Amino acid sequence: MSKNKNLDKFTEQDVIEANKRIYAKTSDLYEDIVFTKDSNKRLNMLIEHAIKILKTKKNNITALDACGGTGQAALLLNDLQCQTDLVDLSSSMVENMKKKCKKNKLKINFVVSEINQFLNQNNKKFDLIVFSSALHHLRYPDEVLKSAVKNLSDGGIIATI
Repeated sequence: MSKNKNLDKFTEQDVIEANKRIYAKTSDLYEDIVFTKDSNKRLNMLIEHAIKILKTKKNNITALDACGGTGQAALLLNDLQCQTDLVDLSSSMVENMKKKCKKNKLKINFVVSEINQFLNQNNKKFDLIVFSSALHHLRYPDEVLKSAVKNLSDGGIIATI
């Protein structure tokens, strides 16, 4: 139970809808606000390290950019030759990413969905699941991480930053 009783009245669906509204308004500016040169460098190092570990076991890596927004992690994963999926609840964020992919002829699969719903309905196993600037937006990040573990292949990695 939270110390602030006013927060307890909000449901998970309330949080999802609030996030959708915010991202619909900020999708064009999101990358410039969130992804600084330093944060991009840290994200790149994290993903490269995870890929290096996974490549010791297999060559074809499947990756999920979970709560991927405009796809910073998905772009890095794609550059590192991963078969990449991106899931985000914001259709406007996903549309921005689709335009980027079309312009640059990139192959990334897209799903517009709340992440826990996607993870609970998904049948595909991922070698790497990346949460970049994402978990703090979720009402129950622990539940999402439990669902993510169920979507990992044997020896798979969850990377979060």
